Amino acid sequence: PRRQGGVHCATRRTMADIATARKTLDALTKAHKSGDTAKTGSLLGTLKIAIASFPALPPVFEPTETASDELTIARDTFEIAVLHCVTTGDESAAERNFSQLKPFYRDCVTLLPPSQLEPLITGLNLTRLLVQNRIAEFHVELETVPSYILPSDHVKHAVALESDLMEGAYGSILASSKKKQFAIPRVRLFLRHPDSNCPGRNSDVHRKSL
Repeated sequence: PRRQGGVHCATRRTMADIATARKTLDALTKAHKSGDTAKTGSLLGTLKIAIASFPALPPVFEPTETASDELTIARDTFEIAVLHCVTTGDESAAERNFSQLKPFYRDCVTLLPPSQLEPLITGLNLTRLLVQNRIAEFHVELETVPSYILPSDHVKHAVALESDLMEGAYGSILASSKKKQFAIPRVRLFLRHPDSNCPGRNSDVHRKSL
C-alpha cells in the first residue's frame, strides 16, 4: 500500500509538472511568434529546466503514464529553441539544440505524431552546415533524413543550395534567398568572406551578384 501510494503521489507530481510546463510552452510559443527574443530566451531557460526532470525523454524512455505529453512538450521546446537561435543568429546554440531535438525525430516515430516543423528545421540544419562550409557533414546528415521529409521544399532548397555552391552560382543563391527565409543573412556573409574556402568560387562573379 505504501509503495502504491508513493506511485500515485509521483504521478500527481508529474502531471502537475506537465500542466505547468504546458502553460510555459504556450507562453513561449506566443513570445516567439511575436518576435520577443528576450522573453523567448528567458522562457526557454525555464522550460528546459522543467523538462529535464521528465523520465520519459530519450535516452531513458521510461514508459510513464504521461510519456506522450512529456515527449511532445520537450520536442516542441527544442524546436522553438532551434528557431530562436536561427532568429538571433546563434549558430553554435542552434547546433546544440538540434542535437538535442534529433532523437525526438529519429527515435520517437512510433511514440509521437509527426511534427509540422520537422521539414523546416531539417532544411535549416542542412543549410547551416552548407554556409559553415561543412560539406561532408551535409552529405552525411542528408543521408539520415527520413524519406517522408526528403520531398519537402525546405530540404529541396538545401540540396539546390549545395548544388549552386559547388557550381559557383552565387547569383542564383542570392536570387533564391530573396524568396525564402533560410538563414539568408548568414549566406550573404559566407559568400563575402575572403577565407570561406568555397569550392569553385569566382570572386568577380560573386561580388557582382552581391
